[in-house]
Amino acid sequence: MRPFFGGKSIMGLALVCALLAPVCQAQSATSLDKHARKVQKTLTKFPAGSYLHVTLRDRTQSSGTLGALSATSFSITNADTNAAETHLFSDVAQVQKGKAFIGKGSVHEHHFHFPFFWRH
Repeated sequence: MRPFFGGKSIMGLALVCALLAPVCQAQSATSLDKHARKVQKTLTKFPAGSYLHVTLRDRTQSSGTLGALSATSFSITNADTNAAETHLFSDVAQVQKGKAFIGKGSVHEHHFHFPFFWRH
């Protein structure tokens, strides 16, 4: 019977695969750490009390005001429930600056400015 892969045994190939599996997992953890640092850097640009819209990795969303930042997490006061929530940087998928409108049914109104020659 002819050996596979140029004389290398299947046991040697299995050993190589077993040794590379933790390396692949470490790369995904490194990628996650890189994303967490990116989210942390983004959040440090906003002052405390900024209104933010946060989307988490499990596709849940939260809007509210930014609270304290720590080394691995941040707090946000939910605008709907007025409850304090703490989220890990690694759990966040996206952070956007939100637009806070106060009052039920309030929307941002666009004002049309007439040219100066139409004004009386």
